[in-house]
Amino acid sequence: LARSRTSIKCRAGQLLQYLKCDIGHNKFQTNSNKCNRDSYIMKTKIVNGWLLAREEKDMGYKNWSPNQNWQNGVIYRGMQYCKDFRGALDIGACYGATSKILAKNFKKVYSYEPNNPFYECAKRNLKKQTNVTLFNYGLSSKTEEKKLHVNSYGGRSTVIENFGISRLPDGKIKPQVMLEPVNVKLNRLDDLDFSRLPHIDLIKIDVEGWEEEVVLGGLTTIEK
Repeated sequence: LARSRTSIKCRAGQLLQYLKCDIGHNKFQTNSNKCNRDSYIMKTKIVNGWLLAREEKDMGYKNWSPNQNWQNGVIYRGMQYCKDFRGALDIGACYGATSKILAKNFKKVYSYEPNNPFYECAKRNLKKQTNVTLFNYGLSSKTEEKKLHVNSYGGRSTVIENFGISRLPDGKIKPQVMLEPVNVKLNRLDDLDFSRLPHIDLIKIDVEGWEEEVVLGGLTTIEK
């Protein structure tokens, strides 16, 4: 009987560890494929249905659920200029809020997010949007690696050091925190393979001051 109880406890412990690993790897996959509870589970949180990085302070995710129109439907103003809705690019996808709206309106969406924690969260947030393909790199005028200055307001993260400040409606500076910079990979838009997305009808670029570099690296694609 004692052996049976010990065996049951052992198996229960193994199962619990397996579940922790499984949950973790769904959130943050790394090349090592090791289960590390701090690395995988403790760095995320759920806010109003969104999976976010634990440090995220953007209150927008509390105000807009994943089924609502992000930022009061700002993306729809851009879509007013589209004659067709075959394909769209979301450059600077962050947690996938804009990609989710684009997916409802376009046949296929390619989304780009260089910061790995945001990218992994976006994968979960966009799991039901099967027409979205998410890429874990950013875009620029040349293929390069740069430091991304990660902001506690995730959408303010940028490769430009000390770029701008965020303010509240009353003019006060938002209580944002600059986190540890991370190295990210950047590619040229014109060097990418769009054989499975031959028609691009909308390009959304929101990369905090790096928009010109993205355009310079994609002039041929944009002209098409």
